[in-house]
Amino acid sequence: NLMGILELSLLPWITLVLTVLFYMPFCHGYTYEQDASLLPVYAINYLYVALGLPPLPEWTSLGGDPCNDGWQGVECVNSNITAM
Repeated sequence: NLMGILELSLLPWITLVLTVLFYMPFCHGYTYEQDASLLPVYAINYLYVALGLPPLPEWTSLGGDPCNDGWQGVECVNSNITAM
């Protein structure tokens, strides 16, 4: 029966659409604040290493604080890197 075959092949798609429609409003992302604040530092450390560890005052390949330590070429507003 062709109608039965069509209904069976559509069932997974209908289930997926209904699941997404009803589940999405209840999904809430959460980023741990300390992790989010460290991501720019990890990224800038990686950039420094990728550039071959050039002689830049105060820069480090691991950790550090680009804003409070006054890394050369890094501009910050409070503790947020805004330009390089």
